[in-house]
Amino acid sequence: TMSRRGKATAKGGVTPTDYSSERLPKPITGDDSKYFKIISWNVNGMGALMKKAGALENYVAAEDPDVIVFQETKFSTKKLPGAGFLGSKYPHEYWNCAEKNGYSGTAVISKTKPLTVTMGIGIPEHDDEGRVITAEYEHFYLICNYVPNAGQRLDRLDYRTKKWDAALLNYLKTL
Repeated sequence: TMSRRGKATAKGGVTPTDYSSERLPKPITGDDSKYFKIISWNVNGMGALMKKAGALENYVAAEDPDVIVFQETKFSTKKLPGAGFLGSKYPHEYWNCAEKNGYSGTAVISKTKPLTVTMGIGIPEHDDEGRVITAEYEHFYLICNYVPNAGQRLDRLDYRTKKWDAALLNYLKTL
């Protein structure tokens, strides 16, 4: 069972997550009355998800996150959804697309405008796959990251462990 997670109902709606548990950490916003709710979702192709009538919209409406981040969007810069595709509550959209069409990609969709937004980690070898967006908010940095897979035959294992992981760690240390 999924006790603290939103779950689908028989009619395709979503039951909101119950966050009343005493096990939740204190808010990081500095205001005990407000949590900053973040949802992270590897969608394995945003276009396919958007074709499922109302699924994404119903989930977001039920959960009402402050920010939702997506990995593996697989959009190209030419095929991004229209501005405000999640409605007027989410006016701040940031998309980082891979140069290769239909490959990787990340997005940050937010109710609150971040102080700064950075695409990538500043290294072209890594940044052309659209894998990282950093959004700086008043009390924290939000990193939307789609980590490279080593591949079924481990073709990219050396790239992942010797290059990507080290470069990402170095980037994070600069924040």
